[in-house]
Amino acid sequence: MNAIGDRFTGVALDRFADEAEHLQLAITTRTVTTATPDGTISVEVSADGHVHRWQVPGTIDTDASTLVATVIGLIEEARTAAQHSLHDEIDAITGNGEVRAVRDAVRDVLASAPSRSLPDARTAVTDEEDEPFHASSIRAPDW
Repeated sequence: MNAIGDRFTGVALDRFADEAEHLQLAITTRTVTTATPDGTISVEVSADGHVHRWQVPGTIDTDASTLVATVIGLIEEARTAAQHSLHDEIDAITGNGEVRAVRDAVRDVLASAPSRSLPDARTAVTDEEDEPFHASSIRAPDW
């Protein structure tokens, strides 16, 4: 790449890194609150599934298993909604022309780079006396 392309790529990569850090923070801090239709039970959950707050009234006319199932369902609903809100942001970032240009430039550079073959591990590793390295001599007993 030329100097202008390198500078453009560097600026775009810095912006992309900043946006990635923002998204990582948003995964744990952006919350969505869901509640039962009557509003008596509510939960606040982040996209990573962490329950930040929940509220159940002191008295409720339901059995324990129904209450637990309701709370778990609300948690899943809130977590899914929080994740969908992040997906919208991710789509906005990946749809950004600068990000697409950097991705394409990096792909082109990697595609044009000469491939280097790695040395054969059996002959490349030697010990201090330049003798080939051999596998461990520890063996399982023959029982």
